[in-house]
Amino acid sequence: MLARSAAYPRLTDHAHGWHLHYRDPLQPLGAVLFALISVGTALHLTGRGMDRLGRCAADGCAAIFADTSRTALQRHCSHPCANRDAVRRHRARRSTSSAT
Repeated sequence: MLARSAAYPRLTDHAHGWHLHYRDPLQPLGAVLFALISVGTALHLTGRGMDRLGRCAADGCAAIFADTSRTALQRHCSHPCANRDAVRRHRARRSTSSAT
């Protein structure tokens, strides 16, 4: 993604002090967003580690997420997926215990 974005950082002080822009002023919005997402992902992975990239543990969800938790124990891509997975596991336990 970084190579395809072909954007390079530029220092600018047009607003609130010096900061970076990953944007060529002539690029369309889609290309700018692609560059921002690729740079942001790369910075996250290099700052927190590749082990912070995970796949959702919920059945039927193939989403990939970046673990931003303090403990690095995130298992699901979102709260709704975590809740659905917890309900599924709870119902499975209840049906197993009621069958015996």
